[in-house]
Amino acid sequence: MLAQDKFERAHLVVSYGQPVVEGGFDHRAGHAASISRPVPAMSDAAVLLQVLLSSSAVNLHSITEVIRGDVGLTIELLRLVSPEADDPAESISLSDAVVHAGIGGLRFLASQVELVSATLPGSSLRRCEQFWAHARLTALMAEEQAYRVDCDAEEAYIAGLLFRIGELPALLGWNWDFSGTGPREIAGVLARMWNLPPRLAEILDGDDLQLAVSSRTLLQLVRVADQQAWRVRGLLSKYARKVF
Repeated sequence: MLAQDKFERAHLVVSYGQPVVEGGFDHRAGHAASISRPVPAMSDAAVLLQVLLSSSAVNLHSITEVIRGDVGLTIELLRLVSPEADDPAESISLSDAVVHAGIGGLRFLASQVELVSATLPGSSLRRCEQFWAHARLTALMAEEQAYRVDCDAEEAYIAGLLFRIGELPALLGWNWDFSGTGPREIAGVLARMWNLPPRLAEILDGDDLQLAVSSRTLLQLVRVADQQAWRVRGLLSKYARKVF
């Protein structure tokens, strides 16, 4: 219930694009309104989440699998249960986040989620679908590599899934004015403004020199996974047309 209350308060600032003035600051200005909005999810994941939560016997494992397969749902879950303590050593776990949110919090999240297909025109929707697919592929490759080098596989998966969130403002058409700011810096800004786990935020920021050894190793692993995902996409683009 506490997680749900926190989620509701966070989204009262700007509720799905409706401007609200809170604490003397007009959130219609600048990019604050865009960042305060929920990150949209793909339709299939959002619908499946609602179906699973409508069951009389809710399967938290199945819900975790649905959420971890979607960039928007993963971000919104982490925002929902955002840690109170600024502890970079805290582990990143979607399984724990689902349990911490509770059924009430998860149902609230599902009821408030926006759909990518409802917010973007066709060409932009296609680019979002490609982004979501690339994020998922990077996450899976990072997870596989983590098993080989004795890293936390769940942390590697989440870091891989969200590795390119710095591209979201442009992709989703947010009112974002950070001229000359690179995607890695934007990713760090978003992670901190969304109050994502500190360890995840520092990895997404990508400043190798300031990272602890374990975080640096994880960042390098995710970078390799991202490059591998690009190569797979390139091969598919090159050869799929010859097959189909």
